[in-house]
Amino acid sequence: MTIYKSKLGIGLVISLAIILGSITVLFLYIKIFLAFAFLLFIDIFIIHMFATTYYQLDQFNLRIKCGFFYDKTISIYSIKNISETSIASSSPATSFDRLQLLFNVSDSVIISPKDKTSFINQITTLNPAIKIAINND
Repeated sequence: MTIYKSKLGIGLVISLAIILGSITVLFLYIKIFLAFAFLLFIDIFIIHMFATTYYQLDQFNLRIKCGFFYDKTISIYSIKNISETSIASSSPATSFDRLQLLFNVSDSVIISPKDKTSFINQITTLNPAIKIAINND
């Protein structure tokens, strides 16, 4: 069993920190304590999600874990394609350096393993039928 941590995208982290941090501090400054407490809770929740996002590979499955709410297990043998993507949709990925995994008939998930090369090498060793579309710049 191998665990791949999610890559932390510095641009995503800085953007969220500036936006959420400044609004949180603003609410504290103008003494709107209920809004401050709510935003502080949101800040802590996002930090928790970033800290607990990982992808776990074993011989048969890929487990994708992100915070409290996202915990999905996919059979490695159901994965058809892995490609790079810049889709900015909500996903268990803490970076914009992302991989899209297509599995089953029409399902997909976007992830951002820190070590993409090692992740792809291991998953394709387990299932050589996976098609890879990666730009090797």
